Amino acid sequence: MGSAASISGDEITKAQAQELAGDLWNEESEAVWSEKSMLGTISKEDWEDITFAASIKRIFLAELETEIDRVCSSGKTPLVLCPLEEGEGTSKVDTYFGYSKHAPHIIEGKKLIRDIYVSKSVTMEDARSELRSTLVNAMMENPPHNPDGRMLMIRLANSACDFNSICDENTFPLEVFDPSLISTEAVWSKFVTDEDKAGTFGMFTVGSDFRVVITSDFAPEDAASFLKGSIPLSAGGPIEVICVKPGAPPKPPPQPQRGDLVAYNEDVGSETIICTMLAFQPDGEKCNIKFVDGTVKEVSAESVSFAPEGSELPPAPEPEPEPEPPEQSQGSKKNTKKPTKGKKPIVHGTAKKKKNKPPKK
Repeated sequence: MGSAASISGDEITKAQAQELAGDLWNEESEAVWSEKSMLGTISKEDWEDITFAASIKRIFLAELETEIDRVCSSGKTPLVLCPLEEGEGTSKVDTYFGYSKHAPHIIEGKKLIRDIYVSKSVTMEDARSELRSTLVNAMMENPPHNPDGRMLMIRLANSACDFNSICDENTFPLEVFDPSLISTEAVWSKFVTDEDKAGTFGMFTVGSDFRVVITSDFAPEDAASFLKGSIPLSAGGPIEVICVKPGAPPKPPPQPQRGDLVAYNEDVGSETIICTMLAFQPDGEKCNIKFVDGTVKEVSAESVSFAPEGSELPPAPEPEPEPEPPEQSQGSKKNTKKPTKGKKPIVHGTAKKKKNKPPKK
């Protein structure tokens, strides 16, 4: 989407908004416009909220870990929005992490607001000290209890805890929201103490599993206006926002099983061959099929589909007859008759006369 800065004046009409949005204008944009517009116009600030909401990737809860891995691998910190549904007291995301096999270290944003600003039961200095301890425990590679570090979860719920004011470079720096900075010695050396390193022979190593994840109950259209003054939430900043939407991803279509008849097309528009499915490869991109002549072939999974109902294997090809031996000419024929057992063959014209043996004395 474009920027409201290209529009003169302090307000934007729906026609201008749709022109700026182009193909990105959708049903959700329409709903947000209806909620925020007054007399057919909205302020530039509200327009920024709409554009921010439109840029947020929507995912299902089942895709959460994959998306968090993607965001962290890109060098950013994920902010996961998960608006409460009717009857919920805790978001699905917060519940999910509560049962995660890798239980995170948690910082409660609402508790910080209550303790520091409402009840004033905790001084800013004490709050920062506790934040520092939680951060170090999450970051530190400390076997056997914490061999690879852990996730640090900053749970905001429906609050806008002002970390811009709370963060301090010597306890809990603002760089905690930037993965490219928080793990550098130039940053952590300011808040990691010798006492922290006492159990690791004076060494401090950032665990490979350490990451920061922020969660919030705000809806996408409200997140920017509430949170941009509390955390470094700006375009091109260190935080990427994703939003968990209700429901579950559609189930993948069923695949042919071993022994099922399948239709195979080698290329688009090529002849369809009915054959038998053997098995899919582990990556799911290729499979093995068996043709009626017994030939087995590895093919692309996309070239195979269920055979139409009523399909049958084509008849097996008849085996080719064995070639007859070449005929021999009469002059080249040899006498292959075997001699009769027990009789010596008579050689014509060369018979020898028996010699008379002298009588025995």
